[in-house]
Amino acid sequence: MAKQKTSTASYIIKLLIGIFLMYGINPMGINAAGILPAGYAAIGIFIGVLFLILTGYGLILPAMLGLFAIIQTGVYTPATMI
Repeated sequence: MAKQKTSTASYIIKLLIGIFLMYGINPMGINAAGILPAGYAAIGIFIGVLFLILTGYGLILPAMLGLFAIIQTGVYTPATMI
């Protein structure tokens, strides 16, 4: 079975969707079932990283983007990540 070559445009679109999932779920402002904004941020980062892994980005890029998103959204501070 031959491997399909993905175009650069689809590669970038999938990356943007993954980044949107990481950062876009956080500021929705919905406070359902007692989940705090940090919980929404963690769920969004998890879904974004999982999306990027499943769409063929490997493990290194999604993991690094996820760690960066965790620090940027305030789920953890850089001191507690170390």
